Amino acid sequence: MNRVRFWTKGLAIEVAILLAVPAVLGVALGFFELNPVQAEMLSGVGDDAHLLLESFPDSTLTVEIAYQQSAGPPPAIAVSTLLNRINETCSKSSVTIAEHSFSSSASSFGDSDLLSLDQQLRQHWPVPGAMSIFYLYLDGSYASDSSVIGLAFRASSIVVFEGAINSDSSLIGNAAAVTTTVMIHEFGHELGLVGIFGNAPNEDLSHPPHSNDPNDVMYWQVDTTQIALLGSTPPTQFDAADLSDLASVKQSIILYEIVPWIVLAVCILAASLLVYSHTRSRRRLKPPNPKGPE
Repeated sequence: MNRVRFWTKGLAIEVAILLAVPAVLGVALGFFELNPVQAEMLSGVGDDAHLLLESFPDSTLTVEIAYQQSAGPPPAIAVSTLLNRINETCSKSSVTIAEHSFSSSASSFGDSDLLSLDQQLRQHWPVPGAMSIFYLYLDGSYASDSSVIGLAFRASSIVVFEGAINSDSSLIGNAAAVTTTVMIHEFGHELGLVGIFGNAPNEDLSHPPHSNDPNDVMYWQVDTTQIALLGSTPPTQFDAADLSDLASVKQSIILYEIVPWIVLAVCILAASLLVYSHTRSRRRLKPPNPKGPE
């Protein structure tokens, strides 16, 4: 008796193509964090805010610090205070620090240098279940503006220009406190502050995306040498408006984070419908049982 074969070559190819679509996107665009390097290359400041703040899908966070050997590691007080702010704002089961040095004689860094160092030196990238933030700690200054002492770039990359801090006479005696404030300030930008996400009623419209509150770590003078104007104890706390914005980001649905899962669900559904349709066709083609003699 002849049987109609279920898995024909054509059906297998069609199902394979449907299921391969999310996998290809995962590798090419970083969807589902299958290609975290590519995902970060395509990202902007604040794009990972929801992932940094929430416990799902990334329950842990690694803070990686790559420091130029001539600068040495950042002050312990800066790292410990940063950890305190992370634990106060981000819902992570664990937050760990990973520090390592690198050798470079450079004293001035442009945008292309920062992007290149980010890709070359970073050891911890966001992967399923584990988020990361990357700090470049440099014994140099920003080529575009030597007054800049901190900068957030891409969705989880930050640079602190310790060389610029130590070379400014108004900051030298207070370098540890300044570094502490700058590290937290730039992390705040990666969380979507101020005005990147949320309502930002405290945004200084003359200096976006920064706060107009001098007691707020997101104050506009913090990421340049003008931080000296804030005195010997620059702010390290997020103000009430910042915390309200972070709470709203946590509760929000971020479209670009759910699009990959929609693509995956649609492809699985389409493959299932294809198999179901083929099953029905197969049943119609199934030869009837022969009747025995009456």
